[in-house]
Amino acid sequence: FVSLTTVCQRSMRVLSATLGVSLAQDLFLSAAPAQSCATREAPSTDPREQFCYLVKKNKDTYDISWAPPGLPPATFQDHILYDLVSLYNLGANASRLQEAFDYHVKTEMLQPAAPSAGFITADNWKQHIGENNAKGPLPSKHYSDYVEFYRQEISKRGVEAALAEFTPALVDGLFSSLFHGLLTLGWGWGESGDEEALAQGLAWMSTAFYPPAPLADAPARSGALKDALADMRGDKRLPVYT
Repeated sequence: FVSLTTVCQRSMRVLSATLGVSLAQDLFLSAAPAQSCATREAPSTDPREQFCYLVKKNKDTYDISWAPPGLPPATFQDHILYDLVSLYNLGANASRLQEAFDYHVKTEMLQPAAPSAGFITADNWKQHIGENNAKGPLPSKHYSDYVEFYRQEISKRGVEAALAEFTPALVDGLFSSLFHGLLTLGWGWGESGDEEALAQGLAWMSTAFYPPAPLADAPARSGALKDALADMRGDKRLPVYT
């Protein structure tokens, strides 16, 4: 398996190529070539078809976030897609992909997905970006609606045109949910070439969008990073999980 640094590098490669950003050095690998799926509605003994089936089943069955009792909502994120991509690229057969999916379902308290209501459209998709984070801690608000919207747009426009159209409005908030939207886009789609993973990545970036605070024009303090981390640890306004 690769490191988080490599995953983020590949994710940023997808975005930088899409946005036409010129890099001083070519540090990143390109996305995997797109591969079509015969169907996503039934399991298969073919590894690629089973991968496609499970990627969509995960989205349609489970929410992107979950939390054990006693912890805040959306404390943990659904990692099934990442495992499926890794195992598929390592040569796993269809049965092994199913075992990985079942393991997550058995050991995690995944929450049921909300079906799409068709709420997100070409007229309002920008208006509702990050709306969940403005009103509460649940990044799954409108997630299914965004997935359905992006599925349609990718089918209509094609991958490159869809990325060029939608990512410029999303990159400022890619840090939210610990980069999970970006990871879904860059690792999930970038390493599988699966357009369903692309739709899910764009949807997660849309719903979990939360831009970082601007840097201060005149910083009140400066010093070692360890001192800043120590101050954060002692800040009583921040939650402590035990």
